[in-house]
Amino acid sequence: MSGQLHIFSGSDNFSIKESVTKFIRKLCGDSPEDNPALEIIRGDSDTEKYDALLDQLINSVTTPPFLTPEKIIWLRHFDKFDAAFAESSDKKRKNRLEYLAGLFKDGIMDGITVVIDGPGIDRKRTFYKVCAAVCKENGSLNWFDKIDPKARDFGVAMTRRVQDMCAAENKRIAPDAATFLAETSAGDLPRLRNELDKLLAYTEGQPGITLADCHAVCTVTPEALSWEFSGALAERNAPKAIALIPAIIGTLEQGSSGKVELAILGAVSSEFKKLLTLKCEGERYSIPNNASPSFFESLFADLKNQGVKNSFVSLHPFRAFKMWGNVKRFTPQEMADVFDAIFEANRAIVTGSDARRCLENLAIRIAGPAKKRI
Repeated sequence: MSGQLHIFSGSDNFSIKESVTKFIRKLCGDSPEDNPALEIIRGDSDTEKYDALLDQLINSVTTPPFLTPEKIIWLRHFDKFDAAFAESSDKKRKNRLEYLAGLFKDGIMDGITVVIDGPGIDRKRTFYKVCAAVCKENGSLNWFDKIDPKARDFGVAMTRRVQDMCAAENKRIAPDAATFLAETSAGDLPRLRNELDKLLAYTEGQPGITLADCHAVCTVTPEALSWEFSGALAERNAPKAIALIPAIIGTLEQGSSGKVELAILGAVSSEFKKLLTLKCEGERYSIPNNASPSFFESLFADLKNQGVKNSFVSLHPFRAFKMWGNVKRFTPQEMADVFDAIFEANRAIVTGSDARRCLENLAIRIAGPAKKRI
């Protein structure tokens, strides 16, 4: 049996490092550096350039195991792929990555496992294509790309990331808790990992993580306040929304960078845009007022079987159920008034009005008693 090649790359450096570290521990034990079979080439070295590091890798790959029956070579956190790809080559002399690709293609020596991690492998290059083919036969190719905060399905993708991270820890997480973490982390994966680690410790011995657990231990951030405030408005819970305003003002007074109050309004606008979309989808698919989570689960399954792909069917059925409950709290005219209220609050804050008063007025106008319906 020939040796193995395992590649970890993409644009999401945090996930790359987290995943490869788990993989190395699986291969070498909880203290990898104590394993005599492991040879680490420090790819993120500040003192060595790409050529010296790749020369070390080439020398190691072409040398059989010594003193141990196997050898694990880890080019750790290599952050110099751009420079390596820029190295010149011609018909007479291949550059180092091309030479490595040739070694991998010819077959890695028995008893040798090569692990390479680092962002920036160009998937258009021969090196990637050869490595992908070798990994498919003997090894694994692990690709991690950042989730674009501006992408239309950012929230859905982040929620899935939260669920995947919990599944990797054999821990269930409630849909609303997953949504909370996804939206309050704002795409910051190190922050998300930190919050999850706290939750895992806090819920040790419990079957899963709930929204109440998140409220109990997660750090209060502008994103968390935005999520709570917009959720309270969507539920027409004026007391809860107003009770959150002192914490929001406290964040402002602590000198948080950026216009936190405008970020709050952005979150409110985003939440009500989702509700408006759901209201339209409710008309299209004749969703009953008393629709249950199982109704949405069945509806989404049918739509996906029909090839429908949009943000609506990407929702978790329980999340759709909860949002549908909020949709019914607003008449079409009240929904229109919501966006007028958000616009006016935004204009008032931008022109220098008191943030506390603007947010209080917004809470009263949106979440106050429902107008009598004719």
